[in-house]
Amino acid sequence: MSRGNATSSALQQQAKTERIVRLEVQRRHAKGTLRVIDAMIRDVDDQLLYVAQFKKEWLQHRKELEAARQELLAEELTRRQQFEKHCLHTLHQLACGKNTTLRAKILQQNGGVTDS
Repeated sequence: MSRGNATSSALQQQAKTERIVRLEVQRRHAKGTLRVIDAMIRDVDDQLLYVAQFKKEWLQHRKELEAARQELLAEELTRRQQFEKHCLHTLHQLACGKNTTLRAKILQQNGGVTDS
């Protein structure tokens, strides 16, 4: 019986050793996988940082372009208002007959024909 006990004990010890070896292999594999995942996370973090910086610069550029566009629109609006004001003033002078020189030029351009 002691021989059976010894064999049984040896088999149990071998099973424990195999289990420990299996667990160690799994631990090493998990550790390697964790290193790969950590490297991937660092890469993604770097890419996100790059994208965030690019977005920040792009938004700043868009802001500058929008400011320039608004400035051009304001200048155009000012010129248009000045032109309309000048046209209204000229029409008013023509209607009132105060600017005979201007009226004469218009009549000359129209071949002496008036609208009235």
